Amino acid sequence: MRKRALVTGGAGQDGWYLIALLVGRGYQVFAQSRHAATDQHGGDVTWCIGNLSDEAFLTDLLASAAPDEIY
Repeated sequence: MRKRALVTGGAGQDGWYLIALLVGRGYQVFAQSRHAATDQHGGDVTWCIGNLSDEAFLTDLLASAAPDEIY
């Protein structure tokens, strides 16, 4: 079973490189961003657009991603 990772701030520079690393290691990656991002990771990333300070969004994000690791 593949590990699942949630990367917050996935559209930023650090998040972008972290996503590439995790995808390369076989992770199923969920990336959070406040704004839509162009996925250049080969479609291996599930993008979740919303603000982490929104309790309803955060609750849904954690429930749907069910991550093993959070960055």
